[in-house]
Amino acid sequence: MFTRNSGTSAEVGSEWPAVVVAVGILVLLGSVLVTATARWTAADLKDIIGSLSPVLGVITGAFVTYFFTRQAAASANGAARDAADNAAKAAETTRTQLESRTEELQTQLQRTQALHNALSVALGLADETAGQKMREDPAISAVLEQR
Repeated sequence: MFTRNSGTSAEVGSEWPAVVVAVGILVLLGSVLVTATARWTAADLKDIIGSLSPVLGVITGAFVTYFFTRQAAASANGAARDAADNAAKAAETTRTQLESRTEELQTQLQRTQALHNALSVALGLADETAGQKMREDPAISAVLEQR
């Protein structure tokens, strides 16, 4: 059957390194800003923050993109796995139904051939008058005309 592990160790174990890196970068930027605040004047601090604002913007955007797209990607992968499992189950069900119907068709075809052979033997064993009456019967003539 089809099984799915919703929380594998690779998915769970890969979360903490990203968080450690993100916190490390934030601590580094925070320490740079705190050190700059302690050492320089307000005008110099304004220049440093102005210089670092594009970097802060890029880092903030990277954090948001990384952490929110990971969840969306994981959801999309889960949905794709579910869809693939459902498609495989549907294909298996269809294959099983097709095999069953093929077997039924083969059985019916064999029965039809046996009935045809029995009718041919019955017409051959009957005398001429009985054979003619049988051929004139609507049910028998309908079968004989289909050949």
